[in-house]
Amino acid sequence: MAGVAVLAVLIGFGRTYALPMARGTFRAPWVVHLHGAFAASWVLLFAVQPLLVRWGGLRWHRRIGWIAIPVAVGVAVTMIPAGLFQRPGMRRPARGRRRSRGCWVS
Repeated sequence: MAGVAVLAVLIGFGRTYALPMARGTFRAPWVVHLHGAFAASWVLLFAVQPLLVRWGGLRWHRRIGWIAIPVAVGVAVTMIPAGLFQRPGMRRPARGRRRSRGCWVS
């Protein structure tokens, strides 16, 4: 199940976040990047935790599990500000773009 979650994140956010970031065309407030870091950490924890148990690393599973608390809080706290960025009219244009009907277009 964790592999499916990681794959879904890679497919879902690869085109809308990772590739534009690599190309230098993604512009967003810092809270969007912070939310992405928290959310990526959450998915990685979700993938690693069962593997630790399976490989006999129960002590590490428990230690790392405590990290999930501040990560979950970080995801929750940054979710609304990051979501507001997605509303029409809230995005800032990348270079060479103009605004039309409440959203940015090429």
